[in-house]
Amino acid sequence: MVDLESRQAIADLSEALLACRPMIERLDAPVRVATGGVATGGAADPLPVANRVAAALGLPQLAAAGDGDGDDDGDGVFHGVVSDRIALGGLAAALARIPADSDAVAAQAARCAAADLASWCERVAVPVDGGAEVTAWVAGDPDAPAVVLSSACGMPARLAEPWLRHLAVGRRVVLWESRGMFGDLDGFRGDTDVDAQVADARAVLAALDLHGVHLVGLCGGAVVAARCAAAEPERVSSLSLWHGDFDLGDAAPKTDHQRNLLGLMDMAVAAPDQAESMHEVVCQSMLGTVPADLAPLVLYPYLTAELFLRYCRLNSAIMHCDLTATLRDIAQPTLVVTSATDDTAHPQGSREVARRLAAATLVVNESGDHISLFRGDPGMLATLDEFLARTVVGAGR
Repeated sequence: MVDLESRQAIADLSEALLACRPMIERLDAPVRVATGGVATGGAADPLPVANRVAAALGLPQLAAAGDGDGDDDGDGVFHGVVSDRIALGGLAAALARIPADSDAVAAQAARCAAADLASWCERVAVPVDGGAEVTAWVAGDPDAPAVVLSSACGMPARLAEPWLRHLAVGRRVVLWESRGMFGDLDGFRGDTDVDAQVADARAVLAALDLHGVHLVGLCGGAVVAARCAAAEPERVSSLSLWHGDFDLGDAAPKTDHQRNLLGLMDMAVAAPDQAESMHEVVCQSMLGTVPADLAPLVLYPYLTAELFLRYCRLNSAIMHCDLTATLRDIAQPTLVVTSATDDTAHPQGSREVARRLAAATLVVNESGDHISLFRGDPGMLATLDEFLARTVVGAGR
């Protein structure tokens, strides 16, 4: 018999492992995790049950940090990121009470997997220019009004999962992942400029035959969304831009974060042979800078030197993209959202974008930043719902 606390521990561990899936699948196995001071090999060791959960989810096995060689190697920091996210030490006591022959482990893990993003979203491979492809995540009623998300460049779809879950109720929702950052990492040789990223967005709209779309742009994805809306007025009927990372010259000042990140990316793009050494420094500097619940997703683009370089190329292009001319071509109703306290993307950029658009509604919240954005802050989602309710959005097809 497995008690309720132990069943909940299995569910918590399953959900944490699934949230880490994009990172775990790129790390060398086994993934090394801390056990919170609980000795391995003893009666209270949580790893045997944890590995049964991982196996049930189709994920690589776990090992205790320090049990093998390489804990301080290049990807050791990311094993630590996964370890912090699953927080195995806190679950150890409940997991240790589960009998070795209990069927509850696989059953509970299966229930969590059935509710996971990968189960309720369809993944569609969309061919794009250069012989490459991008993955679109699609959910909801195909005949319902369509909302397409242009998420933060280079980030896994799971980072925007709260948006996908919310929008899939009563709508058709689509998100595509950035070119060259997922799938066959070794085989990608495509372009990384903004034109190519916009072409990917347009390819997704065409492949899914979407019309009357509301296009959502998050962070740097707002630049791609704006360019796509200007190029596709017949498919995109309305637009919203959330905490956008905008370049409008002197009219849109940068935060320290924007300036520092852009400087780093420009250095990597200019000297790709030095990207590996830069990557090592960046990995060490990232420790403790991102909340544990989001770190496995936000830090995904930094997993390897090659991934880091591609991320720099994609985002450097976005951050240098002056939207001045594009904004004159956007006639669709547009919601522009920022906050007075955003120290990641300067709020003045959003204010200036809204001022230059033909049909903009500007919302400047008193507080909020990119963390609340990607956690799917209820107030933000309510703001979007209100805008959609008064904006004509056509059917998904």
